[in-house]
Amino acid sequence: MKEIKTKPFKNKVTISGEIYSKDESINYIPFPLAGFDIRSYREQKDPTEEAVFDEIRIIRFNDEEVLDTYEIGDRVLIKGEAQSRNYKTTHPLDNDLIQNAVDLYTNFFQEGELPAEKQPTSRIKQPISWDKLFEYNLIDEIPADSIVREDGQRERTDTQSYIYRVDYNGEVFKETEHTAFEVIAHEIVKLDEVLDPLIGDQNQITYHGRVSRTPSFDVVEGNQFAKVTVQSFVEYFLPDEKRFVFFNFFVWGKNAEIILAELDEGDMVRFTGRIQSRVIERTIRLKKKNAAGKTKRKKITVNEITREVSIVKMAKILSKASS
Repeated sequence: MKEIKTKPFKNKVTISGEIYSKDESINYIPFPLAGFDIRSYREQKDPTEEAVFDEIRIIRFNDEEVLDTYEIGDRVLIKGEAQSRNYKTTHPLDNDLIQNAVDLYTNFFQEGELPAEKQPTSRIKQPISWDKLFEYNLIDEIPADSIVREDGQRERTDTQSYIYRVDYNGEVFKETEHTAFEVIAHEIVKLDEVLDPLIGDQNQITYHGRVSRTPSFDVVEGNQFAKVTVQSFVEYFLPDEKRFVFFNFFVWGKNAEIILAELDEGDMVRFTGRIQSRVIERTIRLKKKNAAGKTKRKKITVNEITREVSIVKMAKILSKASS
């Protein structure tokens, strides 16, 4: 892999596309936040084939006019940077056993200690410590769908996809964790020209950062495939806030071998490529008791869109990042 000397962190995106949905209103967090989604069309080598596009979420801060300025169907050019954002979805509890165990545990302590390694606050819920409930024989086993296992270890599988959290009032929540990959728009330009399908939309990201974990490698239908997660920074919030961004990058063929052989956790890299979207199917398993006390089980399939970068060029930066 080529080695270069350059700044260790960089995060620049240039992308164009057609707006196909937008937020209904401005959110205040407390500053104004609004967003819309674009379809960025790939180069169409054969005009007889169906067009292929990537669906990209665009975020705009401190612009209360953005939703009035741009309409669905408008073509826009965005200059900005990538952002990753974690969020949680709450699901109903299957039964009252866990809630009852937490209530009993809290009653053991005059100051109302909750069964968590770190006590919840009015704003932050904390994962339940199963070990604390086991200590007082309040549960017989850890729920089969819990990511958190013995000794607080986390193990995510197709069947273990939930985190049980407790708030400062002692109420139990069953949550799934997700990551949204978005583009923060620093500049938005409305495009008047019609897209040439043989050229496609602009879609380029230049990203410098630290490899956050050892790259993964696989062979998919006979093709070598490697994926690597790289941590950088969101410059929009600097210098007031040093906000991390984690983005996934992938590559096929001989370059997959190079990434596996030459990159390790902590290495600094420069990747350029295009942001792509991919639909992931997730199965959520629900259990609910009816009036007769019988448990009904139901599976729900949910489609989520994730974003990752297809690497076009790659290089190793001759420096190490501090962790």
